[in-house]
Amino acid sequence: MARFQRLRPALNTTPTPAFESIVEVATTAPRSIGVFSDFDGTLSRLIPNPDDVTPVAGAVDRITQLATTCGLSAIVSGRPVSFLQRFFDPPVELSGLYGIEHRSGDDVTVDETAVKWMPVISSVAADATKRFGEGVLEDKTYSLTVHYRRETPAVAAAIEAWSEMVATEHGLSARSAKMSIELHPPISRNKGDAVEDMLNGLTAAVYFGDDIGDCSAFERLLSAKSNGSIQAAAAVLVKGPETPDELTGVVTDVVSQPTDVVAMLDRLVDAASSAGE
Repeated sequence: MARFQRLRPALNTTPTPAFESIVEVATTAPRSIGVFSDFDGTLSRLIPNPDDVTPVAGAVDRITQLATTCGLSAIVSGRPVSFLQRFFDPPVELSGLYGIEHRSGDDVTVDETAVKWMPVISSVAADATKRFGEGVLEDKTYSLTVHYRRETPAVAAAIEAWSEMVATEHGLSARSAKMSIELHPPISRNKGDAVEDMLNGLTAAVYFGDDIGDCSAFERLLSAKSNGSIQAAAAVLVKGPETPDELTGVVTDVVSQPTDVVAMLDRLVDAASSAGE
């Protein structure tokens, strides 16, 4: 535990009884807990170039430690698995592209329907690059994200209009995210589905997220608690300047930055470690 102690950040808020219930379970039955987290804006700070994003100090260590002491530790992200596995080795599980990709151990599986849409995604990506330049495009093979954080309001409006047009033309699903538009194959998958797929055998779970794409995971987790599928649940929102205000109404805890998430993960690391003493 010493290496975690040296890096420990301070938490800028007081966890609610919902999160404290997860900590309590961790002290007695850590193998029954699932720890789920988004990546961008949750374990990392948002920066203009998405390719340069890295986790904040301590995030990878905590998530990895919990993967060895808890029932499950997983990253649930709109990023592809190929990006996430730069930072997280097994036994951390990775759910990429809202569950289209999944890594468990050394095995990576991909939704077969998404594979069939690769030519369409490739064509739309080429069109986006031609219109707006390479700097706006994050090509994820099975989906793509067009960013406009660094663009003028006029270019941002043009990207939004173009995204709606190509989504309609090609039958894609367009989703708004922080200063970006995501274009996905018309597959009925979201982060809530990804989390629900991993809840089997768990009695308590926490999810950390920061954007509208995390809403389905927050709601699915709290619904599982309401219907008795799990005994304890916490939904933790990292509320930054770009986080939609309405998300505060669907969570149990609100913190202000990724380092607060690391501090909460510290609580779980300590609790899970003490269970074996």
